Amino acid sequence: MATDRPTAVTNTSPIIALAGVDHLSLLAELFEKLIVPLDVWAELIDKPGAPEPAQVMALPNVAFFPAPAASEPPLPELPDRLHAGERAAIAIAWTSGARVLLDEADARKAARGHGLVVVGTLGILVEAKRTGLLKTIKPAIERMVENGNRFRPGLVASVLRAAGEEP
Repeated sequence: MATDRPTAVTNTSPIIALAGVDHLSLLAELFEKLIVPLDVWAELIDKPGAPEPAQVMALPNVAFFPAPAASEPPLPELPDRLHAGERAAIAIAWTSGARVLLDEADARKAARGHGLVVVGTLGILVEAKRTGLLKTIKPAIERMVENGNRFRPGLVASVLRAAGEEP
């Protein structure tokens, strides 16, 4: 059966942010397949007692991939300042044609510079509302901020406007 849901490769931050507000399941609803790079998985399991690994494993559409080797098709040049998980997510998305889920500005800029479709955590919430998976996104954003996630105030206002929830 054909689907119009894309495949996505995720970095660590969207997983942590969405899991922290009990919305990690949105990734299974919005994406046909969710690829978790092994470098991202290593970051998640590095925190003893963290709830995210079990929540990720419970997703029905998750797949774990190593970052492509340098000997595979030429990989995009990426800034050294990117973390291993960001680099792996971008490289896998670039070689597979998948969307890439990133929140950090440097990583997003690098991915877009290589023609990738980039979606952030707030974009996932907007898409979830657009497709009827969430009725409102403002409470989730507020809880993310309470959990320590940082978003530029102008970005939050713009996202809320895009979702029809005027700030």
